[in-house]
Formats: sequence, structure tokens, C-alpha cells
Amino acid sequence: MNEALKSLRDYQQILHRVAELERLMSFVPEDVRSLETEWQSMEARMAELKTRQEEQLATQKTQMLALEEATDKSKKFERDLNDVTNSKEYNAVIKEIDAIRKRLSGLNEDISQRMVELEDIETNTAECEQLAAESKSKYDEALAAFRATQSEIQTELNQRISERDQMKAEIPAALMKQFQRIADRRNGIGLALCVKSVCSACNVHIRQNVVEKIRHNNKVIQCDSCQRILYFEEEVLTT
Repeated sequence: MNEALKSLRDYQQILHRVAELERLMSFVPEDVRSLETEWQSMEARMAELKTRQEEQLATQKTQMLALEEATDKSKKFERDLNDVTNSKEYNAVIKEIDAIRKRLSGLNEDISQRMVELEDIETNTAECEQLAAESKSKYDEALAAFRATQSEIQTELNQRISERDQMKAEIPAALMKQFQRIADRRNGIGLALCVKSVCSACNVHIRQNVVEKIRHNNKVIQCDSCQRILYFEEEVLTT
């Protein structure tokens, strides 16, 4: 194999390694994604509990104001009872007192229930905060390990990109242009190894006279089927 094809072979291998490293850089392992989802779920649950707590507190405040107002009315009606002058006024005040007592009873019951619900929310929030902290710790640990791996990948990627650019500059421009044109149409593979008179890329049999040209001719020979540039290596080629 002539030197230009050797360089092109090495260049193609570097291209594939760069593509693989770039894929690894964009890939997030399932365990890291799972831990992130778990942590985000806990955070969402805490946000939901906070919203519920705020709503319950707002309702409780409204009910407390209503209770205060109803209590004042109850006291007023009690005072009014002392000022009645006839049975009609008496019955009217008694009716108001009964109504306000029912109102007070309902408000007290609602406020008590609200306090129970708030206590439940506080308990659930405390539990959720602990679970969220544990989940975040696990996620951070897994993410740190992943990023450490990514750092190693990035280091190699930078090295391979540098090698790729250097190799590209050393390959004859016409050959590089031909290779890139083929590779663009063939999933990044513009060069194919000829093994036992077969194109390793498309598995089509190569005629014996073409194999001899590949072996002895310095010209670029393409596969008649897939049009990839063919090359051979003595240690793997038998005809």
C-alpha cells in the first residue's frame, strides 16, 4: 500500500474515533439520568407541598379573620340580649345568637382541620427534604464521576482532533477531496479494505485483475459496487 493510502487509512480511523468520542461526550449514562429524575421528582414534590402549605395558610388566615369577626358579633348579640324590651326582639336576638354560634362552631372545626392538614404538610415536607437531600447527594456523586470520565474523554478528543487535522494536511488534496466525496455518501467510510478478493465494506467480490492492481499499482482503485477506495494489507490479504 502506498504512503498516501496508508495516511488515508489512518485518517479514516481517526475520524471514526473522533466521532465516537464526540458521541460519548454527548451521552449521559442511564444511572445518572435516573438519579437526576429521582432528585427532580423530589424537588417537584417539595414545590407542590410548599404551594399547598401557602394555600392552606392563606385559607387559615381568612378563616381566623372570619372567626374574629364572628366572635365580635356573638359578643354584640349577647349584649343586645340584655337590652331587649319584648318577646319579639328577644326571639330575634336568640335567632341571631344561634346562627352565629353555628357559624363559630363551623369556623372552629374548619380551623382545627386546617391545622391538622398543615401539620401533615410539615411532616411530609420534612420527610421530602431528607429524601431530596439524599437523592441530590447520590446524583452529585454520580455526576462528578461521570464528569471525571468526560474530562478524560475530552482530553483524548482534543488530541485526536489535533492528529486528524495534521493528517489531513499531509494527504494529497486531490485524494482527500475524492475520499471526502465518497465518505459523505457512505456513512463516513470512504476507504475499504480488500480481504480475500472481497470489499470489506459492501462484501462484493473483487475481480482478480483489480486485486492485482490494488496490490501493485499506486493508482487509486475504487470498488465497482460501492465506489469506496480500496486498499489491502499483506498480512490480511490472500487471493
